[in-house]
Amino acid sequence: MVRSPLLLTLFVLIFGGLAVWQSPPTHAQDVESCPANVLLAQARAGAACMRMERGQACHGAGTVTADFWPGTDAAPFAQPGALTDAAALRQLRLDPTAGWTVTTLLLPSTVTGVRTTTMLLFGDVEIANAVEPLPSFLITATGSLNVRERPVVGAAIIERVGVREAITANGRNAEADWLRVVVPDTGQIGWVSVGSITTEGNIGDLTPLAPDDALDRPFEIITLRTNADDALCTGAPESGALIQTSNVQDQVEITLNGVDLRAAATLFVQAQPGETLMLRVLDGGVEVGPSDDAVYVPAGAQIAIPLGADLAVRGAFGPAESLIVDDLTALPLTNLPGRVRLPDPLTAAGIAEAQAAYAAAAVEPPPTPTPDPATAACRRITQRDVSLYAGPGRTFEVINALNAGAFVTPIFRAVDADGNIWWQLNTSNWILADAVISVGACGEVPAIEVVAPPTNNTLIMETCESTNGPLRAGQNVTIEFRPPSWETLAQAQSALNADPGTITVDEQRLRVRATQPIRIADEAYIRVFSAQWRAQPGSYRIVSQRLSYLLICNLTVPVG
Repeated sequence: MVRSPLLLTLFVLIFGGLAVWQSPPTHAQDVESCPANVLLAQARAGAACMRMERGQACHGAGTVTADFWPGTDAAPFAQPGALTDAAALRQLRLDPTAGWTVTTLLLPSTVTGVRTTTMLLFGDVEIANAVEPLPSFLITATGSLNVRERPVVGAAIIERVGVREAITANGRNAEADWLRVVVPDTGQIGWVSVGSITTEGNIGDLTPLAPDDALDRPFEIITLRTNADDALCTGAPESGALIQTSNVQDQVEITLNGVDLRAAATLFVQAQPGETLMLRVLDGGVEVGPSDDAVYVPAGAQIAIPLGADLAVRGAFGPAESLIVDDLTALPLTNLPGRVRLPDPLTAAGIAEAQAAYAAAAVEPPPTPTPDPATAACRRITQRDVSLYAGPGRTFEVINALNAGAFVTPIFRAVDADGNIWWQLNTSNWILADAVISVGACGEVPAIEVVAPPTNNTLIMETCESTNGPLRAGQNVTIEFRPPSWETLAQAQSALNADPGTITVDEQRLRVRATQPIRIADEAYIRVFSAQWRAQPGSYRIVSQRLSYLLICNLTVPVG
C-alpha cells in the first residue's frame, strides 16, 4: 500500500443508542445523471476534506446527521466541508435520498498515537461510536515532569515533559494525587504526580481510573449498518464503509458489531440487520474473532458473519471465501490516503496457503530491522499542541491549530524580529520550527525573505476555504461555487435562463458570472459560478445559491 498524504479520507457513519434500526430509505436519484453526479460528489468530498487532521471527522458531501456526546463542545457538522472532533461524535447517519453522501474520519489508532485509521463512509450508512470521551484538560509542568508507567514513585519513566510544557490529563487515581496523561509524540498513556503540575481544571472532575485501565480511542467500538445492492446505476458504488489502517504490518483493534477485529488492512464493510456483516479484504489481512479462536482473512478473500435484527452476531460465522469483485469496481478507493487496487480473488487453496503462512509467521516472527536514521524517509511531527499563524511571527493572527503528533511538510523558512525560526507549511500557514521534531533524512528547509501577502485570492464556497492563503484585507477575492452537473450540453448552456445564480456578502448582492460548460464525463457538464469582492476587515456571512443548491460561509477578515 503506497500512502498519498494529500488524499485524506475515510467515511464512517455512526448509529448509536437506538433500539430499532430504521429501514434504508429509497433513493430519489435521477438515474440518467448517474454516475457523473456520484463521481462529482466524491471528488468534492475529497477536496472538502483535504486539510482535515488526525482526530477529526469531515462532512464530505450530501446529507449527514450527527449526534454528539453530552457535554462535548464540538463544531457544527451540517454542511459539506465541516470539520468536528471525532471523539465528540456519538452517531452519524448518511442519507443519500437527496444526493450521494460521503463522510471521512481520521482516527488515532491503538498502535501508536501518531498512526491513523481512516474510515470512509458513503451512501446509506449509520454508525454508532460506543467510546464515550473521558473528561480531560491541559496541565502544565512547573518543573521537569516525569511521565511514569504507573502511579508510583520509582515506576519506569516513559517520557519527560519540560518546564511550562502542556500535556493532556484524562483521568486520576482514587487518591487524586496522580493524573493519567497521554504522551503527545507517541500516544502512550502514563501517570504524573500532581505535585509537579498546575492546571485551571478541577482534578476532582476527572474519572477515577486503575493503573491497568485501557484508553479506548474514538470509534474503536462501533455498531455499523449499511444498505447493500443499492448502486444507483452501473459505475456507482453500493453503500458501505472503507476502513484503512496506516499500514499492513501493525494491527489495529476494532470491535465491529460485537466482533473483535485485529486489522492491518484495507477493508470494505457492509452490515444489514437480520442478514450479514460482510468483510471484504482488499489489502493486507484481518483476524476475525477472539484471539484464541480467530479466522485470518487475507487480501483477496471475504467472510460473512450472520447478524440479528439488532445487528448483533447471532451465530457462528463461516470460513474465509474467495473475494467477489464484480460489485466492487466502483468503490471510491482514490478517496483513501493509501493507494490500493482491487486484488485478484484467492482460490480456496490460495486462502489456505495464506493462512498457513500467517500462522507460521506468528509462531516465529522475523527480527524487526532497525532503521538507519541517516537513510530513513524524512518525517516531521509536531511535538506539542501548537498554533498556526498567517505569517512568520506572533504578531500575525492565529489561523488554525495542530494537535501533538500531527505530520507537517515545511516548504520555506523565515526568521522573525526576535530571532525565532518559522516554517511555512504546504497548507500556507506558518509554524514555529521548535514545535516540530524531524526524524530520518530531513534536508534543510529553504530560507526566503518574507514577502507581502498576495493581492488576489479565491474562496471556494463548497469548503469555505481560500486557495491562496488566508483572506487578508485589501485582497481581490473571487468567490466561486459549482452546482450539480447537467446531463447535456444544451441544458448547461441554457441553465442561466432558469437561474443565473446569486452570491451575497452580508446580503449585498454581487454580480455573478458563469464559465462556459465544462465536460467532466460522458453526459455530464458543469459550470463554475463566481463573483468578485474586495475583502475588508470584519466578519461576513457569504451565501451562494442556484435553485436548491445553497452554500453558506461565515468568515472573518483580520485587520492588517
